[in-house]
Amino acid sequence: MYDAAEDRLSAVIELLAVLELAELNCSPCLNLFRISRALLLLASDAQSLYQADHEQRLRR
Repeated sequence: MYDAAEDRLSAVIELLAVLELAELNCSPCLNLFRISRALLLLASDAQSLYQADHEQRLRR
């Protein structure tokens, strides 16, 4: 179950990273950029927490 969640979270992060790199010149696009950047940061943090928890459980 952990591996499935990790795969899906990684897919979200990759998709958001692609969105962040898009060239955005219009106001609605700027909003999309801000949303994708915020989601990318949150998803990256979540992934780091998953990894830290997983590593801690393996050491026990």
